[in-house]
Amino acid sequence: MAKLTAADREARRDRILQAARDCVGRYGLEAVSMEMIIAASGLSTGAVYRHFTGKGEIIAAAVVAGTHVVLRALRPVLGQSPAPGLSELVGQVLGAIGGSVRSGPATAGRPALSLHGWSHAQADDRLAAAVRESYRGVRRSFRDLARTWTDGG
Repeated sequence: MAKLTAADREARRDRILQAARDCVGRYGLEAVSMEMIIAASGLSTGAVYRHFTGKGEIIAAAVVAGTHVVLRALRPVLGQSPAPGLSELVGQVLGAIGGSVRSGPATAGRPALSLHGWSHAQADDRLAAAVRESYRGVRRSFRDLARTWTDGG
């Protein structure tokens, strides 16, 4: 059997994460099982377990990936200079988040799973740590923006 390239491994990993997003979107986070994710991925059990140790790790990776899509969409909005006023900023933030949700099949389900995962993280310490780290940067950007407004009167 031919050895997988790094690109092939990454494609399989993405396929597993998309299967998890699809399953969570269809059945909800609590109802999803490893068996469902494996079946939806179309990969063998061994192939899935070569990438992830279990459902918790897959969900955490999918939540973090979804969060990164949202954060990438927010960076240009939060990094503007000069900073827009509050009402304009809120509109731009909502537009950026909405745009990340509608950005096509490559990101389908990521922001939704990110939000779902955030709520589930309240009861899952490992997921909470991953979510906390993902949101740290956006919180810092909002903090810096608030300081800019404060400094500007």
